Amino acid sequence: MFNYLRDDPVFGQVAIIACNALFVIGMELHYVGVLRFFGQREKRGWLIAFCAGVTLIAFCYTSLNNVLAVRRVNMMFAQTLVSWLTAHALIAHKISSVKAAAYFLAVVFSFHGGFCAIFGLSPFFGEVGNLFTPSLIHVAGYLDILITSTLWTFGFILMVNQRLYAEAREARENAELFFNASPDAVVVTRQHDGFIVDVNSGFASLTGYTRAEVLGKSTVDFNLWKNPEEWTNFINILIANGVCNNLEAIFQRKDGSQFFGILSAKSFQFQGVPHLLGVTRDITERKRLEEKLQQQASTDELTGITNRHRFLELAEAEIKRALRLDYPLALALIDIDYFKHINDAHGHMAGDQALLAFTKTCLDNIREIDVFARFGGDEFVLLLPETSLDQAYVVMQRVRLSLASDPVDLFGKPVSMTISVGIASLVDKEETLDTLLERADLALYRAKQAGRNCVMPRKA
Repeated sequence: MFNYLRDDPVFGQVAIIACNALFVIGMELHYVGVLRFFGQREKRGWLIAFCAGVTLIAFCYTSLNNVLAVRRVNMMFAQTLVSWLTAHALIAHKISSVKAAAYFLAVVFSFHGGFCAIFGLSPFFGEVGNLFTPSLIHVAGYLDILITSTLWTFGFILMVNQRLYAEAREARENAELFFNASPDAVVVTRQHDGFIVDVNSGFASLTGYTRAEVLGKSTVDFNLWKNPEEWTNFINILIANGVCNNLEAIFQRKDGSQFFGILSAKSFQFQGVPHLLGVTRDITERKRLEEKLQQQASTDELTGITNRHRFLELAEAEIKRALRLDYPLALALIDIDYFKHINDAHGHMAGDQALLAFTKTCLDNIREIDVFARFGGDEFVLLLPETSLDQAYVVMQRVRLSLASDPVDLFGKPVSMTISVGIASLVDKEETLDTLLERADLALYRAKQAGRNCVMPRKA
């Protein structure tokens, strides 16, 4: 537009100066865009000063002294400098993903800079004229603008596309790396039919199934869920909430072995189709540790039978059940006679062996449903569900006679052991564990008063 105002008597000089300034600004914007594309920062002060200098020269040789040849040299060499700087920036700061496009644009900018240099030297060879004077150099100038503008557009589009493609490929590779680097089993399934779309290497390691074996099939086809009701519960949670967090379940491997897993899953859209992303972590070792800790908290360290705390919990529950169902129940308190003498005569290690031998004898003579516990020291307790007082008496007599008839070998020395037993049973609906223990303790006291080595039942 400014070129067409050059001969206007009012705006002609302003148009010439503005045209020169805009040409320089346009080339500088190319340079700035290239630098920022590669993450570099331009020297803004230098660019402003350069543009101002070129514009000032154009002003001087337009308004003060109208010399076209000087303006052309000024403009062409300004474009030459900025074009070559842009070419240098493309080469110096290029990245591997856009190397081809960067070299292509560098060649185009270099060619344009070279042409501008030749065009700028034309006044020294007598070729001046104005923009609208037909001449070979002007025709070449218009062709240069047309060709380089087209090539710049193509080159910049190519460079941007190459970078976007490289970034997308890198993001995809990183996603695959993260996907497969996880030791947890990651599964992507279609939501409407449960078909497996993708699995990671952690899935293969955890389940034993390869990726090729499971793609296009459902997790149900492989019986991965040990308990079908757990799978149903998982689906119900997903339907209700769209997400499932930290669901513990038992899973099966390809070889039939089982493992405890904790599963989290979430719905998401992939190519417009609802999918599920599920992550399962093997917590078998954690479960084993929990079971071990629970066992340690509920069993006696020496004998391996139930400890006092756990016995009280189980006994409370059994008494409530017996009262509710009107079943008989008996409780026996057992004391090893003169156990202190064994410790004093043979040592504490022998005392431990005596406790282990006594425990084995009791376990050999009671049922699995009976609760046998160590109350502390040489005192034991036995809860006999669905057992009357007379039946409990028979059981404890059997234990007493078995123990008395079979001396315990304590490091090569046979030692006879006897026990005193007090038994109590439920008598009414108001019975509690405390009253039951109290009556059994009174019966035990009577057994000791009777000379020990006997079983004493305590009736209401």
